[in-house]
Amino acid sequence: MFSFSSIALPLDDKIRVLGVIIGGGNIDVAKAQLKYLADNWPNSDGVGVELVNAGFPISITSAVYNGNPYQVLQQVVQLPNWGSIRDSNAADLVIVFSGALDTTACGAAVQYNWTNIMGNSSPNVFAQDSDGLDRNGADDSFYAIVSTSAYHDCNHVDKVHVTAHEVGHLLGGGHSRQPQFLCQYLFDYSHASVVVINYPPYVEVSIQTIIAEGSHPDCVAGAPSGKCTVVPSYSTADLTNNQRTLATTARSVANYRRTGGGGGGGGGGGCNLSTPAAVTGFLVASCPPFPYTQHQTAWLDNCPAASSHYEIWYSQPDGQPYIQGWTTTVSNTPAYVSGANARVKVSAFNCASCTPLSASSYLAVDGC
Repeated sequence: MFSFSSIALPLDDKIRVLGVIIGGGNIDVAKAQLKYLADNWPNSDGVGVELVNAGFPISITSAVYNGNPYQVLQQVVQLPNWGSIRDSNAADLVIVFSGALDTTACGAAVQYNWTNIMGNSSPNVFAQDSDGLDRNGADDSFYAIVSTSAYHDCNHVDKVHVTAHEVGHLLGGGHSRQPQFLCQYLFDYSHASVVVINYPPYVEVSIQTIIAEGSHPDCVAGAPSGKCTVVPSYSTADLTNNQRTLATTARSVANYRRTGGGGGGGGGGGCNLSTPAAVTGFLVASCPPFPYTQHQTAWLDNCPAASSHYEIWYSQPDGQPYIQGWTTTVSNTPAYVSGANARVKVSAFNCASCTPLSASSYLAVDGC
């Protein structure tokens, strides 16, 4: 288990958010939602959001999962490399994007720490440690799932805010003050705002902030289209102030995986240089510019703190001896292929030694 008390590092000031693709998830929808989160994050208490891998989600090779969001998440967290994916990317939060959710909800967040959803009648508590932070949710309240399918229009541009909505829940933000949602918040004011004023043709306003529920009864009954327009902001009113909530919890979440300042590698905890594993990738674009096909590759490092950089090796055409390509200091890299398919493997380095090439590989297919 990761221990914060044994690490003497400065506090981080960025929440590192990692996107993961499973079950036919749409990468373009995922990228757009992650970008929306980064673009509309309020920099609460001076804490920003940093998208891991420049906002390119990492693909997990797995069977297509079916079910409601919580059923799918139950399966995902049982994957053997679930924890190492997060740790090797020093991610504070993980957003799972799936194309196989059979539910009317386009997302769900797992929040066991800052909520009374389990029926506990005691007040919600923000339990600060010696650094003024509450990191009790670091190991069980760091992930959410988002649907990217056409079912319930979850891939529509109107739903581009869903990832930001779920991240808000992970930081203790709540829906509106509707009775059925009263337990799902941190503080009394941790609620979204909904404004519906319908006196056509003179006044017609129907808006809601990011964490408001998707089918708010006031919007269904009073908005001309039966739904409110989502404004790209977390609520700021006195009695419904999710931004104030985020300002309280953001620095705690930014230090779920403490790196020593605004992002970077994960804590080593005394581990040794290890051979990269689970090399994977996905197609980014074919032939812009001609004659190159762009792929994005990524891998797992069980001890990123022991690695100073990684060497990318490739076999082209596939089956030929591996030759050294280039180096990178992070566990992902773009790769451009032309003329023939190329198989990619990775080796980890530090100032004293290097590892063998990874046993796993990624085949970058030439698409021109």
